[in-house]
Amino acid sequence: MSGGTGDLEGSFFHLTNTYTGFYKELSTTADDSVVLQNQNGSDLHHQWYFSSTGDSGFYYMHTQGKGQEWALDIMIDNGVLQDTGVHMAPGGSFSGQYWRVDSWDDGTYRLSNNFTSSSRHLDVYADTLKPFMGSEDHSGQHWNLQFIGRWQPKRQTVIELIEPSPAMDGSIGMLPDSTTSYMKAKWDNQEGAMCSLAFLVFVLGAMAIFTCWLKARKRSSYENNKVDHHQPFQDVS
Repeated sequence: MSGGTGDLEGSFFHLTNTYTGFYKELSTTADDSVVLQNQNGSDLHHQWYFSSTGDSGFYYMHTQGKGQEWALDIMIDNGVLQDTGVHMAPGGSFSGQYWRVDSWDDGTYRLSNNFTSSSRHLDVYADTLKPFMGSEDHSGQHWNLQFIGRWQPKRQTVIELIEPSPAMDGSIGMLPDSTTSYMKAKWDNQEGAMCSLAFLVFVLGAMAIFTCWLKARKRSSYENNKVDHHQPFQDVS
């Protein structure tokens, strides 16, 4: 990214533009549509984040509402641009999903993608406010990226946490060392607790056996004394 808003990856943003102002945010819907909607800080479809495409300077664009499996795309059919509109599509190695974020002189940002090149930027129509890829320089192409928080890639299983492998599209990356250390430490603690429990069971078992042996020995001694008491030796002389 040129001009910097901090790290794109690992952050959530609300996307607004100069034409519609801060009260209209770029949003996804339950289907594959991309629209401008009234400001709603709690709506996950309004919360955008970026992940690596593996191609330097280009990112996938996702919303929390759609998840990382879906990415912002343009309308392409067999390699031909069918419409200047945009939509959400299953993520993959498609140039229409590879987005650049570059700064304008006024401190806002333009969003272009690899397929349509830097000559077209994400824009909105003046009447319908429908997002599309516009040319030249208009206020609807001047986007504000309002930072709203941090995010972490999804982790599916404990095995992935301990020995993670990069996603096929390279967007997830490796697990932070701190998380790996935590999982290993957690396993070590569980293993230590199991060993302590096994040792306690062993000690209790040994004590029970020793107690039974003592009781048996005392009983045997008592019986011997009893016989000696009731059957004394007789003087036969």
